[in-house]
Amino acid sequence: MDVNGSLQDVNVTSSIFQYGTRRNVASWQTVTAAVCLSPIIVLGVIGNLFSLLVWIKGRRRKTSTARYLSALALADILVLLLPAAEFWVFYVLHVDLRAKSWFLCKFYSYLTYLTPVTSAWILVAVTVERAMSVWIPHRINVECTIHSSSLIKNSFVVWLVLDLCLFFIIPFGIMLFCNISIMAKVVCLANARRNTLQARGGQTTAPRGGRSQKMLKTVTRRIIVLSVTYCVCNAPLAIYNLILISDGADDILNSEHIAGYRIVFHILMFLNNGVNFLLYCMIGSGFRKDFVGMFKSGSRTSTTR
Repeated sequence: MDVNGSLQDVNVTSSIFQYGTRRNVASWQTVTAAVCLSPIIVLGVIGNLFSLLVWIKGRRRKTSTARYLSALALADILVLLLPAAEFWVFYVLHVDLRAKSWFLCKFYSYLTYLTPVTSAWILVAVTVERAMSVWIPHRINVECTIHSSSLIKNSFVVWLVLDLCLFFIIPFGIMLFCNISIMAKVVCLANARRNTLQARGGQTTAPRGGRSQKMLKTVTRRIIVLSVTYCVCNAPLAIYNLILISDGADDILNSEHIAGYRIVFHILMFLNNGVNFLLYCMIGSGFRKDFVGMFKSGSRTSTTR
């Protein structure tokens, strides 16, 4: 998403389109960006680095899911260091990096779209893989391999409508469908297992499952939480941009509030790229053990997640 927003924002933030690299930004925008975005960038980069280390050093490092999540961590780091950092420099330091040179203008214009789209589609890929592992578990090792996870490439243009489709609308639809199918399959399996246990003698509690079953539940729960977080954090900005390009934008949005919407929704979008490490720690005990194990001398991260 472009840090400079839509052309319909000209009347509200005309300072964006002034000549030169210095910008006159409202004080409340500077404070908001400094207080909210600074910890997101710093802690997000550190957290994603830790996540990357866990995924490439843990016991499950050879699985396609670990490769996808490693790629997701790298993509999130790039989002935080490039678009998010440019956004921070603009609103906190009042410097427009794109106005400094033709190269920086093209560089940030391209990567502002590339990095978030890449992050979104990596999450789509791992969500599809998780849905396949639930519905066709016997073929998951054939269809979702490390080799196939390295073949995903994204191509896109910088048009706003296409950006919305690639960054949110299409990923949101795919993830919504996959997560609904996962939950439906889980409910069906739980009902079938309960009926089987009752038919065998009225047993109402399932026997203790193996480690692989527990890991499957943890991984599935992790992917669902990541998908939901993505949708919650990115939906406001996507809806905002859809309204801006609609014919009734002037009737829906108050021009005095457009600048506030833009900065808040962008910060929320960047939050999605910085919060995954905390989600991993909250969901999986194996991830926490692997993370702690990296700091123990002479120990190896060999726990499952």
